Amino acid sequence: MDPRDQHVADPDTVAYCDWSVGPVLGDGISASSGRLEIPTRLCRRFIENLTKRPTQWPEHTLKQFGAECSIDRAHLGAWIDIRLIATRADAVARLAYYPFIVLFVLLLARLNYFDNLKMTMALFVIYAVFFVYTLYSTLALHHTAISARDTLVSRLEDELIRVKRRGGATRG
Repeated sequence: MDPRDQHVADPDTVAYCDWSVGPVLGDGISASSGRLEIPTRLCRRFIENLTKRPTQWPEHTLKQFGAECSIDRAHLGAWIDIRLIATRADAVARLAYYPFIVLFVLLLARLNYFDNLKMTMALFVIYAVFFVYTLYSTLALHHTAISARDTLVSRLEDELIRVKRRGGATRG
């Protein structure tokens, strides 16, 4: 296992990074982008690890979800994986709106209507980098979730083909 996969940043390190980079970027961009980047990276890693191989769910989890739907027990694990990935990715994706709101407010505050502040090229570059980085984090999470869904659906389709070849029946 890669040692980088085991590393989790402690809150003091994250706070120090926000504090030290904040004056460079200014206007709270560091705090906003950092609070999106960390959850999206962790969620992407979680999704990638969840789809590496079939998950062995505990018996009580299989019973709970088996009671909710009429899926064959052999395929229930992949269905739980898909549902968990969708739930986690949706929760993290909702965080993506906030950095864009911060950027909009920052750009709005720079309008001459409110104050006579000029948009310097350096500030424009910082805002552009912030926008691109936030957009990248959001799209990377979306791509990872879609890829995981496709992988799990492919596993279910392969299993369905094997069952049909054997002449077995599936519940559905």
